[in-house]
Order: sequence, then structure tokens, then C-alpha cells
Amino acid sequence: MATRPGHEACRLPATENRREFRRGVELLRKHYPGNALGYLRRAVELDRSNPFYLSFLGVAVARAQGKWGEAEFLCATAVQLKGDDARLYLNLAEVYIEANRRQDAMRVLQTGIERTGNGSILLKAMGRMQRRRAAMLSFLGRSH
Repeated sequence: MATRPGHEACRLPATENRREFRRGVELLRKHYPGNALGYLRRAVELDRSNPFYLSFLGVAVARAQGKWGEAEFLCATAVQLKGDDARLYLNLAEVYIEANRRQDAMRVLQTGIERTGNGSILLKAMGRMQRRRAAMLSFLGRSH
């Protein structure tokens, strides 16, 4: 039975590190990065070579603690370990956005599109970043 790329772990027996990781990601998605940190750190301690564990820990560190250097290092290491996965580029771009480094985020998304076979989520992220906000003074045109 085939699984979608990136979902192979869902079919494997749950081990402690996977349980910790899944709980951490769930807390991140629910906007509790501080609570996610402990779970994701434990997952990394149990498997230091898993790029997904490193990458999501990087996102949690950025969101919860604002430690941009540590977060960037974790996410960049994950991309180096598995440079063909779009999700890892997206996480690194998110860290850059959190750190107000929009140009770096765009560069990472572009690199991810070039290096992965599936850049659709990266293209969507780029599109969201490129949309212009409504003019503050709507009665003035943009050409003023």
C-alpha cells in the first residue's frame, strides 16, 4: 500500500520519539510553541539525525523564545540533511519571517522550489508573502 510522501511515519509503530514529535507539532499547530518546546527537544534528544525533528524544534524556538540564531541553525541543518523536502524549506522561511528577514525567507522559498520536486506549498507561501496590503489611505492611488 503506497503512502503520500512525508507520511511514511504514520504507518510505523509509534516509538517514544515519534510520540514526542507528534505532540510537539500538534501544540505548534494550536499556537502553543512554548508548550511544544519540551516535546520537540525530547524528540531531538532521542533522534538527533532526524531533519523533521530539528526543523520543527527550530520553528518552536523561533516562535516561543525568539532565539533566531538557534532556530536558523536547527532549520538550516535540517535542510542540509534532507534538501529534497519542501516542508523543511517552509519551516526555515517561517523562522526568517518571524525574525523579520523577509528577503531571506523569499530566497529560501525560491531555493526550495528549485531543489524539490514538489514546490506547490512553497509557491503558495511565496504568493502569500508577495501580496500587497491595502493602501492605508484608500482614497490616494498607489502612484502618488
